[in-house]
Amino acid sequence: MSEAAPDLVPYVMGRGAVIAPMLGRCPLPDPVAFDVLDPSALDFYRLVNAANNHAFGGLGMPAWVQLDCCTLPTAMIGLAARREDIEVELWRALVAQAGRQFGEAAGRGLDDYAGLVPVSEYCAARSFEPDTVVGFSLFALLPGRGLAVRTKAMALRCYGASRQIGATQYGNASVRTHCAFGPLRVVAARAVAHSQPGDTFIYALELDDLDRLDALACGAPTHDPPIAPTHWLPLEVGGVGAGVERLVEAHGEVWIAPPGQVEVAGERRLVLICKGR
Repeated sequence: MSEAAPDLVPYVMGRGAVIAPMLGRCPLPDPVAFDVLDPSALDFYRLVNAANNHAFGGLGMPAWVQLDCCTLPTAMIGLAARREDIEVELWRALVAQAGRQFGEAAGRGLDDYAGLVPVSEYCAARSFEPDTVVGFSLFALLPGRGLAVRTKAMALRCYGASRQIGATQYGNASVRTHCAFGPLRVVAARAVAHSQPGDTFIYALELDDLDRLDALACGAPTHDPPIAPTHWLPLEVGGVGAGVERLVEAHGEVWIAPPGQVEVAGERRLVLICKGR
């Protein structure tokens, strides 16, 4: 894979009428549109699904979720690379995964594929709360390039959202990605309906600095805002949620502060800001 950023092409994949205004808000030039109702977009559609499953393994996205929940009502947005720039091992893994998800014929149909290949993706659904989206899918296949932050920033601008709600695990590396956009207000310290309730939290992120979003989408370095953390919690599996819950009870409102996670004397810790009572 080439190191040059211009080799990465922004894409927006969804239903034509839905994605049209998103393309106009994209902070990166010349985004490529993939209409899921157009048969010519099918190979790319399947590659996005394969890439998602490659990134998440057992938590990968079922094919019906990609259609019903992602690309009919909203859009999957990300960065793609040219087929010839994709490393052989990664390409083989994506083709094999496409075959498992969509059938052997679909996998064989990619043998001569020469189009774009998705290397990152973000998807959020609109909430009934005004100007709010709920994010539920984010991956980047090329580590060390900051593609997760760039992709999320680009997608949030395309959606035109001013607020984002999300769920993730305290120990997940994605916490650092989400904190690149600012402090995460803890909405629920433990997501009791989740399959991992003790480690999963719900957060809210205010998106009031559009210039900052544009800069992040274009690859600007992330930085920590000048906010001094007030608490640190060890990232112990199964115990973080209860600790954050106690802080919420004591202080009223709690934020996870950038960079979200730090390592002190070999111990991983969650960085927090507590205000209020």
